[in-house]
Amino acid sequence: MHHPDLNANHSAVHRALIEENRWRAQRYGTDGTYIDLVSLEPVSFRSWLDAVIALLAPDIEHLGVEDDIQHLKTIPKRGTSAHLQLEYFRGLRKFGRSPREAIGDVTKWLRTSTETGNFAARNDEPKKARDQQPFATLAAFGSKLPPGDIAFK
Repeated sequence: MHHPDLNANHSAVHRALIEENRWRAQRYGTDGTYIDLVSLEPVSFRSWLDAVIALLAPDIEHLGVEDDIQHLKTIPKRGTSAHLQLEYFRGLRKFGRSPREAIGDVTKWLRTSTETGNFAARNDEPKKARDQQPFATLAAFGSKLPPGDIAFK
């Protein structure tokens, strides 16, 4: 640990607020607000993420994980895996797939995406490839969904 004394003096109140933030993260994800432990004011996920990245900047540089951290910043813009799954499911339903078929398609897409390690393109990929990537994965399963029917962020 780089700073073993960091947060060592948290009170029971701070620990309760940490648990509250954990609950908010599980419930609301990137759409939620979190309680700043210093000001005790609510902060958006984006603001919280920026503050944590700034706090950890020396360690991020030391570990050489700047690219991974930059990728974290894309999550609030494009959504989490859960956002993408729900958007895809709703699009499949709108296209006429039954709930069972849509869940099956989402499951296949998620499995393939997990195996390839890339369900959402990074910012450094061309926009056209980024927009079509989820549907290219589905094409491998013979989905009848036309590319571009659902806009991914």
